[in-house]
Amino acid sequence: SRAHSPNESLHIASFEKVLSASEKRNNEECYKVGITKYRDMSPSAWYYGYIQNGDFYHGDSSGNVRPADKSNRSETLIALERATGIKDVDGQCTLTVAAKGVPAWANCAVNQAAEHGINVSSTRWDAVVSRDEVASWITALAGEDLPADGKVGDVGNFSDIRQCVDRAGVATVVANKIMNGAGGSSWGCDDALDRAQLAAILTRLSDLRSLTVGQ
Repeated sequence: SRAHSPNESLHIASFEKVLSASEKRNNEECYKVGITKYRDMSPSAWYYGYIQNGDFYHGDSSGNVRPADKSNRSETLIALERATGIKDVDGQCTLTVAAKGVPAWANCAVNQAAEHGINVSSTRWDAVVSRDEVASWITALAGEDLPADGKVGDVGNFSDIRQCVDRAGVATVVANKIMNGAGGSSWGCDDALDRAQLAAILTRLSDLRSLTVGQ
């Protein structure tokens, strides 16, 4: 395809700006009348149902849920614990374990994670979470409730599987159809996940647990 001239590029940029403003106004109207719970979420977005119907991620004080933002470890852990039915993750707690970068609102969740065998002291909880960590935490928090036992040999088709720290965790979430590969033949061990992607994962996890434990 041919390159756009400067004038064409300017017109395209202006058109995209108008579309963006129009979408923002539409989202705001949907939020005002209760079609969406959050003002930055479109009812036509692929992730709408996952966020709208789930209660894993909560919006900020401005009414935004920031679906495109990369999820950090603290908010991911709390969302996972909500999805796995762990109680009192949103309360006020004193941090009882050695962990770095934990915001006060995540103290309860990190304490709970330690009780479930997650190594909470070797990472910063204010940093972006990876796909490898999410698979590992799902297995630690909900492994006993999941119907399928994953085998490491079953995920050997992922070209980068040896780079993952918890290959058994990856095998578990793949066997239970909670997470898929990152595209092509890659698992994407160190890849980040945005809040919309995680909402989809959390919904699958929650739905699966509702079938196996009756919640």
